[in-house]
Amino acid sequence: MPEDTRTQPGPLALPGPWSMVAAGYSATTRQFLQTFSEAGLARLDFDHETQVIDIACGPGTTALHLAPFVSHITCVDFSTAMLDELRNAAASDGVANLEICEADGQDLPFEAGRFDVAISMFGLMFFPDRQRGFSEIHRVLKPDGQALVSSWAPVDRSPLTQLVMAALQPEGASLPPPPRPSGLELRDTFSQEMISAGFSDVDIRAVTRALDVSSPEQFWQDTVAGIAPVALMKNSMSEDEWASVEALAVKRTAERLGSWPTTLTSTAWIATARK
Repeated sequence: MPEDTRTQPGPLALPGPWSMVAAGYSATTRQFLQTFSEAGLARLDFDHETQVIDIACGPGTTALHLAPFVSHITCVDFSTAMLDELRNAAASDGVANLEICEADGQDLPFEAGRFDVAISMFGLMFFPDRQRGFSEIHRVLKPDGQALVSSWAPVDRSPLTQLVMAALQPEGASLPPPPRPSGLELRDTFSQEMISAGFSDVDIRAVTRALDVSSPEQFWQDTVAGIAPVALMKNSMSEDEWASVEALAVKRTAERLGSWPTTLTSTAWIATARK
């Protein structure tokens, strides 16, 4: 029997944190994550007849880039605010072939075999029941349909994430060891969960991308605005408490990286497969 991949819903498995950062995510994080979307889309086959579903689509990181090249994209997310960002961006860019649906990716409101391509970039990895998420992707795909799914690789492969974690440590605290990978950060786990859902031709590759950073202050402004775990941390503190934490984080960031401007990298697993 496949391993039980259900977990208790963590904060990032709920709409609230994503709605909290929707505007900042759209303005900052989206541009960086689109570089991973581009790497994944380059491994798919699609044309102007292709029907796509983008699950946990956020503000349209992947969908807005892909829309000119396919027939139609159904965009699914559980955050109303994220979908509002997508609507605004689509209207501004004149993108008319998107259908927006507020729904849970673990329970898609679509018939089986509807889509040629199914995508979940940095979304399914947060699902409390990942196996159900993979099974739903498999269910709504046509025979021989393609799936594109991504997850962050372990923290020790992402200097950007290491920097954020180190900078936010309390004054005087030693840096804790990297968190033990427990989900799709593990390439073998990622592959096995896709195979258990019925996928074939599973191909998972590491993709590393660099983020240009102009200054420590700008880096932290963007991090707080667009990164849900950091926004949650800020939201749990008083203004004075957060001001102290952020001032220390900016100081540590400047000391650790030295010269500016600079670049920081993150590595993700990007998986493609077929039904």
